Amino acid sequence: LRASKHFWLLDIDGEQYSSTEFARLVDKAFLSGPLTFVIGGSNGVNSEVKQTAKKRISFGKATYPHQLMRIIFLEQLYRAFSITAGLPYHK
Repeated sequence: LRASKHFWLLDIDGEQYSSTEFARLVDKAFLSGPLTFVIGGSNGVNSEVKQTAKKRISFGKATYPHQLMRIIFLEQLYRAFSITAGLPYHK
């Protein structure tokens, strides 16, 4: 498994960020190349994927169904781009 510089895993044991911290992180990474996110299934991901990930990000300690996590992640990504663009979406 070969990963790009910005191969990030959404992982319950990853680092947690506020919305503004996540926005800064995504903005910085997005400007320097392709950004790939992986959401594990109900059993997580294998150790090779965890080791290959350049960053592990958690959206909290709760466990969500895979389909719901996709929506939560997309909303956070939209929020991050809104913060970076100075849009009023993020309070």
